[in-house]
Amino acid sequence: MDLGYKCYNCIELEKQEEKDAQWEKERKLNERIIKDGVKICPKCNGKLVVRKSQNGYFYGCKNYPNCLYTENIKLEEL
Repeated sequence: MDLGYKCYNCIELEKQEEKDAQWEKERKLNERIIKDGVKICPKCNGKLVVRKSQNGYFYGCKNYPNCLYTENIKLEEL
């Protein structure tokens, strides 16, 4: 019968796995940014910068709010 309790080592292992997963995601993001190089906004010719939302990372125009152009960053393509 499982009571839902976890030992201290199991909890720490889960925390470390979450940290490792986040680190891997950030590593892939950095690889993507390096691979893409400097990106230019097709609407206003401004520079696209990396931004973060609750849905993940994306490229957004540096001229925001005057320019609302955004572009998704797809990490699974690496």
